[in-house]
Amino acid sequence: MRNALVRSNYFNNYLNIKQDNSFLIKFYENLLLGKNNDLHSRDLIVKELFNKKNT
Repeated sequence: MRNALVRSNYFNNYLNIKQDNSFLIKFYENLLLGKNNDLHSRDLIVKELFNKKNT
């Protein structure tokens, strides 16, 4: 939950990274609707932050 919440609010205009609440929606679908969405921390990583060309 915490990671999905953090990712849903993160943005970076310089790298053109927008807020993404899809992970938070998946979490709530699992919780409230009984769905079985895969939720992995590795999927929340913002790859653009680790791209060496951006540094």
